[in-house]
Amino acid sequence: MKKNILILVIPLLLSSCESWLDVKPNDRISEEATFSTPRGFELALNGVYVDLNKTSLYGQALTWDFIEILAQRYAISKTSTYNREAMQFHHGADEVKTRVENIWAQAYSLISNINLILKNCEDRREVLSDEYYNLIKGEALGLRALLHFDLFRLWGPVYSQASETALTIPYYVEFSISAQPKLTASMFMEQVITDLETAAGLLKMDDPVMKGSGVLEANGANNFWGYRALRLNYYAVKLLLARAYLYVDNKGEALKAAKEVIEVQERLFPWANATEISLAGENVDRMFSTELVFALQNVNRKAIYTKYFDSDNLKMGVLLACNQKVIDEYVFDSEYSDLRYKVWLDKNVEIEGGSYKEVMKYQTTSTDSLYVQLIPM
Repeated sequence: MKKNILILVIPLLLSSCESWLDVKPNDRISEEATFSTPRGFELALNGVYVDLNKTSLYGQALTWDFIEILAQRYAISKTSTYNREAMQFHHGADEVKTRVENIWAQAYSLISNINLILKNCEDRREVLSDEYYNLIKGEALGLRALLHFDLFRLWGPVYSQASETALTIPYYVEFSISAQPKLTASMFMEQVITDLETAAGLLKMDDPVMKGSGVLEANGANNFWGYRALRLNYYAVKLLLARAYLYVDNKGEALKAAKEVIEVQERLFPWANATEISLAGENVDRMFSTELVFALQNVNRKAIYTKYFDSDNLKMGVLLACNQKVIDEYVFDSEYSDLRYKVWLDKNVEIEGGSYKEVMKYQTTSTDSLYVQLIPM
């Protein structure tokens, strides 16, 4: 009887083992499913743009908040300990350390996601047409360079003073959970420029903006091919490349890259004027949308203004307002006729005995669902 039981059990165990060995990890199944169709690649890349809007990245810290506080743009009240520690460069303060750690962690996490997309562009090349491949890989490489470049500008050395042997921060060129080696400043910037040059080469072939598509217009039924100012398009990559070359003091290549954008500026990114912005009307285009080469679509822009910039409802301990002296000496150099001054800083605020300017750049008065969500990059 015991022998019969063993004979029956052993085949069952063997069968169970075979099934168990066939089981794939959940993350592997998810990856295969995500990148099994062009639509899956679209959604993965769209997810990167959505995450750029996180508060630890360009949805707050790296656009109008932490980075501008470090630059002394705002008059920070003594009651605002959270921001005052940052303004006074107290990097050891808990509030500052937390903000810095969040920027670092979120940026590298997003770089990891981008590298996963790039990996599958090659592993699943048969899924993508040449047009899809060039567009997705080009944007992904550009985004990887953008994030690394900003990380380097925040945590790397002053490039002109950097040692040729001193190590700075790592540059992740592949999807990996292992820490990558730190690079010297020159090696790091070489990789930034390589990614951008490769991205430009890919996008030049199939970016819809190169074929006459409007930068803030739809392009057929699939919006993935339209609204190119909301994505790291070819011209946005060229401007970023100009910045990178200028950063390493290669003025010749910087000018060459910038000229490509200058040549199409009037046609694709025309300067805003007072009439178009409707200074006297309610629907003020405070983002100068016609000029935008690359912007994010942030559904929280109205809440950003209300929570941080609305002087009618905020106390000085919370409000981010500009000191008149800072504006005069460092931002506009007393050029009050500048259209940006009139649209962004046209409201005086008297708080706690001091005179300030309310930052109205992020105020939304228009009812247009797209234009009230733009965050310039």
